[in-house]
Amino acid sequence: MARTEGYAALSFRQTIEKKFLAEAGIERGIAELFYRNTNKDAASVTPGSEVWRTDGRPYKIVADNGYYIISIRDEAGKVDINTIPELILRNLLVNSDLDLNDVDGIVDSIMDWKDQDNLHRLHGAEDDYYMSLPNPYKTKNAAFETLDELLMVKGMTPEILYGTKGKEGSLTFSQSIQR
Repeated sequence: MARTEGYAALSFRQTIEKKFLAEAGIERGIAELFYRNTNKDAASVTPGSEVWRTDGRPYKIVADNGYYIISIRDEAGKVDINTIPELILRNLLVNSDLDLNDVDGIVDSIMDWKDQDNLHRLHGAEDDYYMSLPNPYKTKNAAFETLDELLMVKGMTPEILYGTKGKEGSLTFSQSIQR
């Protein structure tokens, strides 16, 4: 019984330490954003007080009882997949080195997925295509609710959406869903 109580106390302590490390990471990130805003026009920076980048680069901070890793991303550059113009969507995919035929199919299929009608674009897909799949389903004909929903669209793959180990996804850093 004493051993069980000891393990429970140890587990509780470790959980609390991790919670406070996570909170420290959040507060440090907020402080770095304030520091970035205050020193964005600084002519020189002293070593150790560089302004953190908002490109998702990880910063590892070692504390007394552990460490935390922070990465900050600028959300202002994201576009809403539900309101993105077709031309910008096409350019995002073209700039990620996809084949032009694949780009045409993906863009037209995304636009078909979220439009209200059942008419398909030249390279797009509607119910007739999706119902012919081994696991059939219908097009949503409404706005996307999650980014993962893009994986249901003809031509979209996890590699295109999320990227691979050496390459970012085509749409990972350029989309958001707004409700």
